[in-house]
Amino acid sequence: MGVPSSPPSRRRPLLAVALGLAAALLAAELVVRLAPERFGLPPSWNSVQAGAPDFEARPHLLYTHRPADPAVNERGFLGAEWPGEKGAGVLRVLCLGASTTEVGNDGGPEASYPFFLERGLNPYFEGSGESVEVVNLGLAGWTTAETLVHWFLAAKDLEPDLVLIHHAANDVAPRMWPGFRSDYAHYRRPWSLERGDRGLFSGSALVAAIAGAPPTPTLDDAVVRPKRSEVAELAPAGRAAFRRNVESIARDATAQGARVALVTLPIASRAQFGSADLEPWRMGIAEHNDELRSLCAQEGYLLIDLAAEAEAGHELLDGAFIDLVHVDADGNLWKALAIGAALAQGWEPFARVAQTH
Repeated sequence: MGVPSSPPSRRRPLLAVALGLAAALLAAELVVRLAPERFGLPPSWNSVQAGAPDFEARPHLLYTHRPADPAVNERGFLGAEWPGEKGAGVLRVLCLGASTTEVGNDGGPEASYPFFLERGLNPYFEGSGESVEVVNLGLAGWTTAETLVHWFLAAKDLEPDLVLIHHAANDVAPRMWPGFRSDYAHYRRPWSLERGDRGLFSGSALVAAIAGAPPTPTLDDAVVRPKRSEVAELAPAGRAAFRRNVESIARDATAQGARVALVTLPIASRAQFGSADLEPWRMGIAEHNDELRSLCAQEGYLLIDLAAEAEAGHELLDGAFIDLVHVDADGNLWKALAIGAALAQGWEPFARVAQTH
């Protein structure tokens, strides 16, 4: 004997209820999609790129900014378009680094130290037949590993007359990850933000509104490996890797005929930012600054010791620090002034014209 089935009269109401429920859910889904903000969702609630809206994966470089942003050039850097061939009498200065070079505050490219540096240098060259072009190649989050690759694959082709290297902070993080590797592969991972990892949140606005959208992915989510254990101290080998990367760029730039200047990184006082969590960062930055000083003493690069000068204090630095390493526009103006003063003594073209002013 077979299993008795429900009579047709009973199945019809069940089907009607199911269809009604489906229609209601579909209507609710459409309502939430049309106005996600009214239900606590950002407009880009279903985009994995929403967490890193300024960045995208780049071959060989891990990531750069998205060129779709009007403030970004085709190569993925903030500011003017990628420079072409140098004109006659142009002295080209490349500023290599991370966010402390790029900008480091919300003022845009015109609040960066490279912008102020170009504005400050050119008046000295007026009437000399020469001019200065400062190219900002800082990119937020980059370590010396990314800058090293970019130098050999692209930056050196710009044929700079002067190369400023202002790195120290971001290379501390790889030293805090377990299983240190000198290529930073224990810390970095290929760009990865898969929509499938977000499950129903990637497809249903209604589910996201009811359950609450998951945390928005960040740049670190895309390029940094999860930290699965703690380390007792900064990996000493990381200090050597930092030195090697900077030295590799500096030696190649020198061989190409450029003057190289290594710029130490000033940090905020403990009175301003005194969290115990920052102590490893303070230690690592101090060690990296010492490596820059050592390289200058050993190889003859120009040392611009902003860290030491900042300790002496300056009115433009009063209240300029936004966090441990980033400064506002006044702080970047101070950097440009300090760098300019050092170049007036140690970079031959500027030292020559500066004597006439």
